[in-house]
Amino acid sequence: MRRLDILVVEDMPVHQEAASEQLGVDHNLEVVGSFDEAVDLFVGERNFYGKKKEEHNYDMLLTDLMFPQGRGDCQTDKSKAREVQPFGYVLAMIAAKKGIPNIAIVTDGSHHNGGMVYAMDFFDPYNCTEPYFRQEPLLIGSGRVLFINQGVEIDNDLYNGGKGQKNWKIALKRLIGKD
Repeated sequence: MRRLDILVVEDMPVHQEAASEQLGVDHNLEVVGSFDEAVDLFVGERNFYGKKKEEHNYDMLLTDLMFPQGRGDCQTDKSKAREVQPFGYVLAMIAAKKGIPNIAIVTDGSHHNGGMVYAMDFFDPYNCTEPYFRQEPLLIGSGRVLFINQGVEIDNDLYNGGKGQKNWKIALKRLIGKD
């Protein structure tokens, strides 16, 4: 398989490390830690003088679901700066609009504790029990989008003495059928 250009958007250092370890050897990997950083890469960040820098193109986006609010939230209430929102959905739509062909939202959340993670289960063909929704992948524009909830796998990994990291290779394999 050829080296893919992959963007991973993840705010947790343990999962960033996992992405680098699991994907960085075989693929061209860029890991960023926020919604804002990812948007800058997609649309071309503006430099100090307001001139647009080059946009980046990727073969694949692997993103977390929930992110702390960033600078683009137009808030004056700084007490909400660490409040999390499901920006992964927005990143998937931006990526599809930019023509990224393979997209996965990979969460480690529990569908028992979070409404957004529960709702996401309807589009995870490996976890959903509703036959109508067991289609893969979902098409948004020209992008193939998968929703993957790894909460159970990570809990089992922690229970078995593992590092408790996301398995980004699972997302890669489910998107393109190869490791």
